[in-house]
Amino acid sequence: MKRILCILCCITVFTSVNAQTVPQYIPYQAIARDASGQLLANSPISVEFKIFNTLAATSPVYTELHALTTNNSGYFNVNIGNGIPQSGTFSAINWQTGAVAYEIWLDTGSGLNLLGSRTGFLSVPYALYSGNASSSPTLNINSPNTVANPSTGVYNISVPAPTLSINSNQLSISNGNTVTLPSAGGSTYTAGTGIAISTGSVITNTAPDQTVTISGPSVLGSYPSFSITSAPVTTITSGSNVTVNQAGAAYTVSAVTPTLTGTGNALVSGTYPSQTINVPAASLTYTPATNTLKLTDGVSVNTVTLSTPASSTLTGTGLATVINSSPNYTVNVPTPVMGFNNATGTYSYTQGAYSNTINISPNLAISGTTLSAGSSTLNLPALGIWNRPGTGQVALVNVTDNVGVGLSSPGNKLSVNENNSGSAALYSTNTYSVASSGAHGIVGQTTNTDPSASGLYGLNSSIGPAIYGVKTTVTTGNAGRFETFNPGNTADALFVNQYGTGPALHAVASSTAGGVLAGQFDGDTRVFGKVLTDSMQVTTPVTPVAGAVLTSRDAMGNTKWSNPIMFKANFSPSSITSVNTAVITGIGSTSAYSSSTAFNIGGGLSINASNMVFTAPVTGYYELNATMLVSVSPSSTGNAYVYLEIYNNTAGTTVGRAHTNNSDATSYFYTTLQINTIAQLTQGQQVILRVGGSIASAGTITNNYSANLINQFSGSLIR
Repeated sequence: MKRILCILCCITVFTSVNAQTVPQYIPYQAIARDASGQLLANSPISVEFKIFNTLAATSPVYTELHALTTNNSGYFNVNIGNGIPQSGTFSAINWQTGAVAYEIWLDTGSGLNLLGSRTGFLSVPYALYSGNASSSPTLNINSPNTVANPSTGVYNISVPAPTLSINSNQLSISNGNTVTLPSAGGSTYTAGTGIAISTGSVITNTAPDQTVTISGPSVLGSYPSFSITSAPVTTITSGSNVTVNQAGAAYTVSAVTPTLTGTGNALVSGTYPSQTINVPAASLTYTPATNTLKLTDGVSVNTVTLSTPASSTLTGTGLATVINSSPNYTVNVPTPVMGFNNATGTYSYTQGAYSNTINISPNLAISGTTLSAGSSTLNLPALGIWNRPGTGQVALVNVTDNVGVGLSSPGNKLSVNENNSGSAALYSTNTYSVASSGAHGIVGQTTNTDPSASGLYGLNSSIGPAIYGVKTTVTTGNAGRFETFNPGNTADALFVNQYGTGPALHAVASSTAGGVLAGQFDGDTRVFGKVLTDSMQVTTPVTPVAGAVLTSRDAMGNTKWSNPIMFKANFSPSSITSVNTAVITGIGSTSAYSSSTAFNIGGGLSINASNMVFTAPVTGYYELNATMLVSVSPSSTGNAYVYLEIYNNTAGTTVGRAHTNNSDATSYFYTTLQINTIAQLTQGQQVILRVGGSIASAGTITNNYSANLINQFSGSLIR
């Protein structure tokens, strides 16, 4: 069996301000379990630790191996850093990066296997880095900045604010450098119009106003007073579809209004600019009463009278008759009817008003041994073994004789033999089409009181069926039917007996359609002996689902289907929950736990903000299971323990309980409490989970593996 390592570890690192006292190892504890959750007690194992400077590093900076044997509880502990080095050195681990990761490999005898995946260390192991830190660091800073150390671990840094000063073209910063600004003496400036440059590099505008000159045929005056004596001449010329009208200095520009006129059948409606052009569709009509053809095109109407063709006349002769007139005629010819009167020997022919009869004499008939033709009769000789006692009847003269068909020595009243694979020895068909309870194909009857005598007996000396019934038409009815009509008769409607090794009754559903039954019994069915089947359908008042159980309904042994009841919930606390002497309820509630329903068949499980509870849908015996991961506080006397209960909250009784204690004086003990029990519950009783401990700080309900929802509550109805 493949073994796994259930890791419930505690890592502790001792730190000190003195680097010489830092222990260079990480304590590690765990419990080994197999794939089914059973402890690997007193088992030799090897554990290898690989340390990586980063989570993405391709190779470990340090690898060590521990060979050990678990104790009675599957527990073991090692010191990481104190194993057998396989590569690198423990001191080479660069804890300063803050990204150190590790892998755990387990060997139970079949080689090392990686457990889980590479994982980064949390903050605690980085206390090892404190071994490289100085107990009294020294800070130095350049002048004029100063550093003060008023108390251990406190440093005050003073940096004076800088100042700027300028002397001539020299710009300086306090406690810093000096730069030389560019001198104005290196440049030469020349004054332009209206500009004067004086000693000291002063620039002056000597002519703030400049003369502006405007010239033109209508401009009078000088700067800065000008006047214009006439307005500019404007000329507007009309273009296409535009008119221009002038009244003094005012111009009116108008667009020419277009004119749209319809000709022929085109009609124009509306006014500019919204006009509609309509060309009516032409229509042609014919009036049979006046034999006229009229053409209408929306504007004009043209009517033409068609010429009348010469009238025609159709006359029927003989049996044909003609009705209606030109040009629509109907010709009728009567259907002939023929008949024959067997009693008179007369043949008749009738067609409309015409009829005729023909006497076909004589009429031939036989009655008993008398043959008659018309009025003539003839006594026939004896018919031998046959006799006609009445019309439509043929019987044996000697009632003790047997009749054989296809064989020379019949042993029964009627014996039929056929030696042909393509036809039946006896084939009977009743073609009467009106529904009738007496319209049988074959009727078998016996009045003998011997229980072996039968009205219909089939015997087959080969491998085929002795009696074979086939239903080939319509969708209802039976291929074979057996009945007893006397209400007080205890005889069987169908009795099947087998003296060989095969089944007495063999029914096969060969149809490819789904749901076809090989047999159906409407009413009570009693079987003396074994019933061998690989599948049987039992219909009861309850519609069963997959997994339903067939249970007894009464003392007579009648049964019914009872649908299954089973549930399973997974949960984990949102935060670590302390366990003390007070009983903790509300286990699995949505307010304090991450809970989910794996399945809930039968509707008994409910999870809400206050509790996770199973309510028994029916009275019966239930198998109940619970698992929970807990930690137990250190206790050298072993009096610290944590317990888990499955509790009948309605009856106030404990259904099942599991607990564990810790005899270790220094370390927490992690374990999974498990309960598997059977309890009788009455319909409506509610079952919950409870947790408690022996002392004030007995332990915790841990959430180390909350993402996996490792805690479970499940159960099912046994009956």
